[in-house]
Amino acid sequence: MAKTISIFAPATYVRLFKLAAVVGALLLPTFNFALMASENNESDAIKTAKAPNDKEITAEDSSSKENVRESIFGGSRPLDQSHFTWGADLGASVDLTAHDMSTFDLDFVIGYKNKFLKTVGIGAGIHRTVQGGDNFIPVYALVRTSFTSRPSLLFLNARFGYSFNTVEDSPMFGDYNSGLGCGINLSQSSKAKSYIIVGVAYRYFNKRHQDYISRLDTPYIWMAQLQFGVNF
Repeated sequence: MAKTISIFAPATYVRLFKLAAVVGALLLPTFNFALMASENNESDAIKTAKAPNDKEITAEDSSSKENVRESIFGGSRPLDQSHFTWGADLGASVDLTAHDMSTFDLDFVIGYKNKFLKTVGIGAGIHRTVQGGDNFIPVYALVRTSFTSRPSLLFLNARFGYSFNTVEDSPMFGDYNSGLGCGINLSQSSKAKSYIIVGVAYRYFNKRHQDYISRLDTPYIWMAQLQFGVNF
């Protein structure tokens, strides 16, 4: 009588399990290789998709930097070819204390500059009163800075020095003077820039020098100043 094999016999399950294990061992390396290739393709696709956006961001950043203005009528082209700088200012000082000491002013400045300091140096000027013909010759230290190395439309102007004065019929004498103002860049190129400065200043007269001037009854003369300048 022929021997019957049941598919539900335990030995049958053992044989099927061994067969599945062999097939799996043969197919697993092929599956892993295909999976790795798929992941690499996806990674390359993601990088390719991001590349245009990265370029756009870089272009936007560059554009935003170029759009930062450093002057009203021109672009942002820093004068960084040399650390040496010089310039001249023309303006007026209005006496706020009503002692007839308003002046027309001409100043010359020479000094050092970099991206942070617009100017640090020394200056000298000739300031002549409008009515009396009195002369003031200030010599001073000067600092101009916007407190940042990035392009800036505005800057601080500060100076402190000594003035040689000839007022009325007095002999020449000297006293301290200083000023503080805010500058606004008007135009700028690779070789020069122009600006205006609006500020306040004072002239100091000690007691002996007050006696030289008949119309002077205070040690401090406060002034409002307006200057137009060119810097190279």
